Amino acid sequence: FQAEDGIRDQPRSRGLGDVYKRQILSPIGTLPFIEIEGEVNLDYSSSISTVGLDTVTFGMTVKNAQKAAGTRFSPVTPRSECFLAIPDKGPKGITFWIIESTVERIDIDNELIRTRSGAGIGDTESLIYELFGEKIETKILPESSEKLLVYVPSDSSDKNFRVVFKSDGRLITRLWSGRLPWVEMTEIC
Repeated sequence: FQAEDGIRDQPRSRGLGDVYKRQILSPIGTLPFIEIEGEVNLDYSSSISTVGLDTVTFGMTVKNAQKAAGTRFSPVTPRSECFLAIPDKGPKGITFWIIESTVERIDIDNELIRTRSGAGIGDTESLIYELFGEKIETKILPESSEKLLVYVPSDSSDKNFRVVFKSDGRLITRLWSGRLPWVEMTEIC
């Protein structure tokens, strides 16, 4: 069971990917120290779904998410009510959106991390439609050939979650998952 998310088009935005995809995300600070026991739980076989990334689920506190991931997170945007953070250890290309101290969205810019159904960066739009059929809503980004293929789950318990595949018009170039309304944002919070 996998999910992709829909993002609301906003007239002057070309999408989140354009905002920071080309930037190298570097830590700009630290979060309060917590003791991490055991191994890093995020790796290249991790999978993203409507509920989160492996053991890191939406709605978890930052502290519990770090423990579930087996690694500390470092902020890559200034800490405020909403900020972005990356794991200190594990695969590159994972960005956590922290809103009011809980994980509400996870962005993936790593072709090895895929959905539970096996979809991910580098796949064709046609494969996404084949895998998810009528559960995909297509949104064309303004002034662009880019599209958002949004997986909308049919299960009522997942109605507030989405998985979004961003396409260049042919291939998937990035993906993210999260809870409404953050999963629909096209600019960094």
